[in-house]
Amino acid sequence: MENLIKEDLESIGIIGEINEIKQVYCSFEPATIEEKKMLFNAVNSTPEYLKDHVNEVIVINHIYAEQVNIVDENSGEIIPIPRIVIIDNNGIGYGCASFGIFNSIKKLIGIMGAPSPNNPYNVKIKQVNIRNKANYSALTFELVE
Repeated sequence: MENLIKEDLESIGIIGEINEIKQVYCSFEPATIEEKKMLFNAVNSTPEYLKDHVNEVIVINHIYAEQVNIVDENSGEIIPIPRIVIIDNNGIGYGCASFGIFNSIKKLIGIMGAPSPNNPYNVKIKQVNIRNKANYSALTFELVE
């Protein structure tokens, strides 16, 4: 699984290695101290959970993605998953650990290009049921006007 996340990010050219363990992507390189503070605050203490904004429109200015590990409660196995922070036009971060959002972001960047303040994307956050899995849903988004 860990290699799949890395390969997905590498396939569309959006990966940078921080160290030998973590993989990270950020849609912009902060240049000023203000931009660096905004990025740090948005990803370090993400003020909003994306799941709390289902059916709302968010303007994506920047995307931050990293690989984190969770422990499967049943097996005790360590599982790598993508942690995503969508940063809006006000510098507010909306965080989640979601393969659905991760896959939507891969498609968005692959088709439309990376977001930026000059090229923001309006997205509507959605929660969809997963076929063949009772009581299981995933976050995703759709582009809107």
